[in-house]
Amino acid sequence: MARVKSALAVVAASAIGVLMTACGSGGTVTTPPPTTYTLTVDSTNPASGVTITASPADVNSKSSGTTALVLTYDSGTAVTLTAPATAGSNTFSSWTGCTSTSGVNCSVTLSSNTTVTANYATPAAVTPAVTVTPASSSITTAQSLSVTIAVAGPSGSATPTGSVTLTSGSYTSSAATLSSGSATIIIPAGSLATA
Repeated sequence: MARVKSALAVVAASAIGVLMTACGSGGTVTTPPPTTYTLTVDSTNPASGVTITASPADVNSKSSGTTALVLTYDSGTAVTLTAPATAGSNTFSSWTGCTSTSGVNCSVTLSSNTTVTANYATPAAVTPAVTVTPASSSITTAQSLSVTIAVAGPSGSATPTGSVTLTSGSYTSSAATLSSGSATIIIPAGSLATA
């Protein structure tokens, strides 16, 4: 009887070993890689070259780049993108394609390949105010003129910079640099054509 119990114990131990092997004991379990999606960041006005920052960095450790920028994230990742307030002479106006926005920031949670766009606006054209000295009613071509050109941007904007020229008929002045938004151009006597 001792031999029968011993034989049963060996058979039972062998069966447990077979069962453990069949269930994967001692083998490796392979977990599928997480699903990833691309986040494409474009820009308008300009169409490219705008530096964008991203937080967190993507799966390739990329946290910034210029448009058109392509980042790769695991599914479900919440990303915050930041655009600069200006791109060239254009000012930031809005984001499109984001889950939510706040000023220059775009938030997006990735559940599919997504494209967002940072939009920039061209500043409005500025019409200069021109003051002529002496008064236009007493101007003759035989006298020199002092022409003051004042340039003002939209309310609350920075004082314009750059240079201005004056053209009248065939006469064109040399460029005068704006200082505090204005410049004075001296037109030599006899330079303007008579009417």
